[in-house]
Amino acid sequence: MSFNRKAILILGAGKTGKSLLQFALRKGYLPTIVDSRDLPRLSLDLSEIKYFVQIMTNTFDTQNYHEVWISSSFSPSHPWVQLVQRRNHVIYTDVDLFVDDNSKPLILITGTNGKSTVVYWLQQAMNAQGISAIACGNFGLPLLDCLDVDCQYYIVELSSYQLYWSKAIDAEVSMLLNVEPDHLEWHGGFDAYKQAKQKVFLSAKKGYRLEASNGEIIGVSSQSSESEYCLDAQGVITSNRHDRHVIPPFYHGVDRLNFFAVAIVLSVLGLDLISANQTKLQQLNYRGEETLDPKSRVWVNNSKATNIASSAACLQRYMNNNQPVFLLLGGVFKEKSLGQLNRIKGDLSIIFYGKDGRKMRKLYEGDARVYASASMLDAMKQADAIAPQEAVIVLAPGCASFDAYSSFESRGAAFNQYVEEVI
Repeated sequence: MSFNRKAILILGAGKTGKSLLQFALRKGYLPTIVDSRDLPRLSLDLSEIKYFVQIMTNTFDTQNYHEVWISSSFSPSHPWVQLVQRRNHVIYTDVDLFVDDNSKPLILITGTNGKSTVVYWLQQAMNAQGISAIACGNFGLPLLDCLDVDCQYYIVELSSYQLYWSKAIDAEVSMLLNVEPDHLEWHGGFDAYKQAKQKVFLSAKKGYRLEASNGEIIGVSSQSSESEYCLDAQGVITSNRHDRHVIPPFYHGVDRLNFFAVAIVLSVLGLDLISANQTKLQQLNYRGEETLDPKSRVWVNNSKATNIASSAACLQRYMNNNQPVFLLLGGVFKEKSLGQLNRIKGDLSIIFYGKDGRKMRKLYEGDARVYASASMLDAMKQADAIAPQEAVIVLAPGCASFDAYSSFESRGAAFNQYVEEVI
């Protein structure tokens, strides 16, 4: 490897920061990584790194660096980012570096909800047809870690943070699944959040957004603003090329919409849905998995529901089955209202819990019976005690997990552990 002594300042030592660090070392650069946490609290393996890794907690000098690299999760209002910008440094993210180094075709997927599932299902559907495709980005491999992976396509999940910082990204096809209020404090409002999501179309050969229209879901071209694909209430997909496809009956609710997005991308790429139809595509963990207990009650783990729109979408699936439903809602609340949840009718009880449970209970304007618990586990015990036979108990928190858990995965694992004990 040729040695290039370009000095790189990397802000943040999280998952993306570590990926940036390893990429800099592979390039032969001289990286310095900065984090507000002290070294013992970071899981950095420095044993094989020959260069200094500085851990700074406040201000720092940027004059001796050629470039500044950051994790996309850094807000533009973060004092470190503002300091770097005041000193006229150009900021690069992992997305920028990946795009500059990449030569393979890209499929870009974004949206408030469902994007990880669509990326994962696309990878399965394409691989089943002999097309090697790698899921990466906000889901799957970190972008910079997959540059040397032998494949034909990268299927890239992009968050609103990544899109905010990114330049135009060339893509074979881009897909915007939905836009609901989320990360509003980071972006400064819903309009700015929507603008960031729209950047996925800037340099795409074909782009589509999903919209509701007269009881149907349509795939609207970002180039022509015309409806090119349609999903009706019976699960039939049609296109303006007169193609017709029936979604298998084991997909319903949100999964049906996600399958529709997969179908559009495969159609654009000239692939078919035969292999995707033969067996149900594998689902990701903590996204609606169901467990039946000895009282014939269904426990639903949708820990990934971290905003109210995703909680409501999950809940709607169970509200028309003539079963009492118990929703566990709580954690760190990021929104200003409970929106769609206020309008859901039926035999519903909501148990509010966690850091912002009391705040959310005050915001609730619907007809459900309401209860309060200190924690998610307390809410589960309460539901276990009051839910009758054949009830449905749904964890769809509508909140971040950080009041009690490091991630939605750890929250979901704790839910499963309790359910296993019940069974």
